[in-house]
Amino acid sequence: MNDDEHLERDRFDQELGRTALVSALVHRTRKVAVIATAFTAYRTGFSFVLYTVQRNQPRKLHGRATLRVDHETLTVIDSGGNILRTEPDYVAKGEPGWFTARYFVLELPRPGPITMSIAWPGRRAIRVSATFEAQPILEAATKAEPLW
Repeated sequence: MNDDEHLERDRFDQELGRTALVSALVHRTRKVAVIATAFTAYRTGFSFVLYTVQRNQPRKLHGRATLRVDHETLTVIDSGGNILRTEPDYVAKGEPGWFTARYFVLELPRPGPITMSIAWPGRRAIRVSATFEAQPILEAATKAEPLW
């Protein structure tokens, strides 16, 4: 990326976002869990952290060094059926057994339930999802303020 390129999420750097009391268990198996947490609301969108963790530290790694969910498989849908635009934060962290990445949703949802879904990596291509209410995000967004 050069200095002339800007991501849409850059606008959130100019705001004091507010914490929205939301967390969702997106998927859990006997060995792994995917959690959406650390939601921050802005005047025109929100961000969250997608945390993937293994139950036990892996003894051997076969292929991948970390667990991850590709951004291209993430879908966020509001109560009106609108697919909300998303951008990943390209600073993600991972170690054997866990992976965390921040995502930005570039618009606010309509009131009502939000569905977040991802394609689950593995032998079978399955889609997993969680539903949570938009209200805490919308309320926090009204309290976000510009820095200047």
